[in-house]
Amino acid sequence: MTFPSRRFGAALTLLLIGVLISATLDPGDPTEEIVSSFEPASAPIEFTARLGRGTLSLSGTTVSTAHEAALTALATEHFGHQHLLTDFRPGVAIPQQWQTQTYRLMYVMAATESANAMLSPTALTIAGITAAPQNLEQRVSFLAESLPADVSLSANITTVADSGSLATLCTQAFGAMDTRGIGFEESSNALKTSSRPMLDRLSEFAFDCPQAVLIITGHSDASGNPDANVALSRRRAQAVADYLIGNGIPAAQLQVVGRGGAMPIADNTTAVGRDRNRRIEISLQ
Repeated sequence: MTFPSRRFGAALTLLLIGVLISATLDPGDPTEEIVSSFEPASAPIEFTARLGRGTLSLSGTTVSTAHEAALTALATEHFGHQHLLTDFRPGVAIPQQWQTQTYRLMYVMAATESANAMLSPTALTIAGITAAPQNLEQRVSFLAESLPADVSLSANITTVADSGSLATLCTQAFGAMDTRGIGFEESSNALKTSSRPMLDRLSEFAFDCPQAVLIITGHSDASGNPDANVALSRRRAQAVADYLIGNGIPAAQLQVVGRGGAMPIADNTTAVGRDRNRRIEISLQ
């Protein structure tokens, strides 16, 4: 999907098909810009919105309680059948047009099937799926008008006609993922810190493709008792599943398998080889 306005990303981001939301683009804004009277907050200035799985989540910096009330009213008006979660926090030194930008971002979200967006004083990123590209294009352009020239805007949108198209896109997206970065400490089911970025990307995939069932297979090296290794490898697979569940992925979307050291991919006589064999393999059912 190509937009006529400035600085849009070219990559296609795959997200969940939800219920199509119909909303009319309001040429105005719900309220006038309000000067904050809040005390300073330690968190950075940002605003995030996430739509999917029947839930709209709004979080981040607001200017005033009136700003928060207006956002809640917009959510009720345009996303009334979605479960609303909010986590607002006060801020100071808010950029000009901040409220206007958040309101217009809500209009953009309402033209998507599912989307993630993050607004900061320097950048706005939107990734999502739409079945109404022309409607969405108009709203993104409307939002862009409220951004200062030095704020980068990246809108990565995929147009999908039906759930069959989504299934195909999910399969393609999974095929492009590299899950080899998931590793464990020796003789342990403790995930290495370096595994977390990959697991977070996998969580996003599972969230955006709710029909996909992930088979998580744990492997160990050949050290120790074979039966104990099978149990250990299953605990490792379960540790991955638990991480994903902690990120909001339903347990029913995950299957856990332990293979022990029966399927090595490297030499078990070396430390490097054993480290490679302590791994997780993930596939789609």
